[in-house]
Amino acid sequence: GILRFWSNDRSLFDSLVITEEDLFAFVNSETFPDGTAVDRNSEFGGAVYDTSDNLIKVSAVRIGFTLIGNGQGNDWMNEFLDYFENELNGFDGLNVYRFAQTSLDNELAAAVTGEIFLFGLTFFLMLVFAMVSLGKLDRVKSRASLAFFTTIWICISGFAAYGVCAGFGVPFTSLQQVLPFLLIGIGLDDAF
Repeated sequence: GILRFWSNDRSLFDSLVITEEDLFAFVNSETFPDGTAVDRNSEFGGAVYDTSDNLIKVSAVRIGFTLIGNGQGNDWMNEFLDYFENELNGFDGLNVYRFAQTSLDNELAAAVTGEIFLFGLTFFLMLVFAMVSLGKLDRVKSRASLAFFTTIWICISGFAAYGVCAGFGVPFTSLQQVLPFLLIGIGLDDAF
């Protein structure tokens, strides 16, 4: 983020930036103090440049905070996201868009858990479709029970996969949330 121009040091910023000209002198640098090249498109939004390609106005900046810890920071990150959503969006002219390491997993979990009823309904409809399409009026040649038990085994395999992952301590991620859809698509297709 933009704070890298001052090595993420607030006291350094306060001592070096007194006027707006001081601020723009830093942000017009081509490299950060650590030597990394500045990508203006990722750091600034709505940028306006003068004829010398110097930045003279921006409508958005990206500010990043790095959490250094032992991997147990998910609760902190969620509180951080909640704080920015609740506290900082009340200012006029300030729109805060927040993103953390857990944001994608949080959004995917909210989307998946909000649609569990539809998933169950879809699973039931696939079960009925498989039973009707494989079932015949002939009791000997009917394979409706085969379709039913195949669908049940697909459910059991999903629970088993989640159980094995939990048993080995594999964290629950967005990739695992896709498992039921893969099992239904591939399992029913390959079963018949």
